[in-house]
This record gives sequence, structure tokens and C-alpha cells, in this order.
Amino acid sequence: MELITLRSFGELSRTAMTKLTDVIVSGLNAQAEALAAELESSDTEGLDSFRKPLEMYSFLLLWVITAAETVTSQKPATGTKESNRGRQMKGKQNASNKDQPTTWDYTSQLQTAFDVMCKVLKLKLAKLWTLTTEKDTFVRYFHFGLFFCL
Repeated sequence: MELITLRSFGELSRTAMTKLTDVIVSGLNAQAEALAAELESSDTEGLDSFRKPLEMYSFLLLWVITAAETVTSQKPATGTKESNRGRQMKGKQNASNKDQPTTWDYTSQLQTAFDVMCKVLKLKLAKLWTLTTEKDTFVRYFHFGLFFCL
């Protein structure tokens, strides 16, 4: 399996982009719900186990939002010359991609991601990150994601 980078995210099919975004948002949501349940209990020893997954999912969410904004802001190149081989391959691709739109509309997924981000930010993060700088670094992932979309 190849590593997906910001540059290659646009080469994925629309279905793969949607599924990848859903997996990351779902993972962050599951971590937020588990942390909320743990915060309500009197046992606070297990809170440290939530830090790393929340940081990773938050970073991945920022990464996906950045990549998605890059993909949706790019316009397909027009007027390029193709060889016969290129036209044949494009014809096969067009036949297999008839159902897919030319642009990826992820606004509903973005709304869901923002809802999950709000859920995480409403948690008592001071119990998880005791140092202000660590908490600020974590919260900054969400701010960058929000501001990148504006």
C-alpha cells in the first residue's frame, strides 16, 4: 500500500477521498466520546492514553481538510494535447468514472468534521493536557483547519 501525501490525495477516486475523510472523522468522534465517558468517571488515571490518539486524529483531520481544500480549489487543465494512447486511456477512464462528478463536494463531511471538532473542544481538555503550551498546540490543529476553510 502506498503512502498518501497531500500531492497525491487528488489522484484518489472521489469514493476513496470520501471514505478516508469518514474514517478520520469517525475515529476522532469515537475518541471524543470515549474521553467524555472517562472524564465523567472518577478514575482519571486512564486519561493519558487519550492524548496521543486525539493528537494523531486531529493532525490527520487537519491534513485531510488541507488536502480537500487544495483538491477542490484546483481547476482541471484544459487545452492540453494528448497522444492517441492518452485519448484511449482517457476514454477508458471516462467510461469507468461516468457516475463520479468532476469535482469533489465534501461540504457535508466538512460540517460533520466541524461538529466533531466542536465536541472535542467542549471537553475538559485541561484535565488531559496540564501544560498550557501542550493544550494550545492541540487546539491549534482545529484553528488551522477552520481558518483554512474560510
